[in-house]
Amino acid sequence: MVNSLRYRVKLAFGKARMRANHYESCFGNYPQKYAELFRWVDRALELEGDVLEFGVHLGGTTCLLAEKLLKSGRTKTIHAFDSFSGFDPREFDTCYGSGAAKDASQKNAFRSRDNSVAYLEMKLKTFGFERCVRLHPGYFQDTLEPFLRESPSRAFCFALIDCDLASSVAFCADRIYDCLTPGGVMLFDDYGSLAPGKPDTSFSPGVRKVVDDFVGARAPASHGYVNGLYHFVK
Repeated sequence: MVNSLRYRVKLAFGKARMRANHYESCFGNYPQKYAELFRWVDRALELEGDVLEFGVHLGGTTCLLAEKLLKSGRTKTIHAFDSFSGFDPREFDTCYGSGAAKDASQKNAFRSRDNSVAYLEMKLKTFGFERCVRLHPGYFQDTLEPFLRESPSRAFCFALIDCDLASSVAFCADRIYDCLTPGGVMLFDDYGSLAPGKPDTSFSPGVRKVVDDFVGARAPASHGYVNGLYHFVK
């Protein structure tokens, strides 16, 4: 009840500021990164299939995707996957132990009161995005495959993969590849960093390796790292 009231107050009084600041997106204050995201989203929305997002946190990028989708007038659903409880501690420890993640303090980085299904549901409703977004709470390894089995012929035009942990990035990319529409787009975050003097994020060593392996095992129509995001076009 206390959290619910706090969410309502935060959204009621911060709505305009939140919209102006990319709805609390984790992408930070990098206009070129948002431009890169929108470039590929606009292209992908013209294709058949729904939209996937892996790694939601406070739903900032989810809201940006929903805003784009509704403005396009197309009938699609954004399927947003996240544990809403932070990293699986065992998965983080494995990635950190292998060098795929560099900063041990990030283990609990996404455990906060606002990182919750309740907050995101309220946020989506506040901005009118709930009609085109479906949330899938839980670890990716527990939720993605049952979702894909619901409708084996389902197609997807776009996927934003922002899982941070390399093992989750590899899992999601591998599982959805066959369902991606020809010409469809995957965007990977954490391949590098736009921060001055900081070419990597805490998760770049692992993410870069699994993305390079994923791309190397396939024949994409286009791929590359531009403005903070790595694109893969099927």
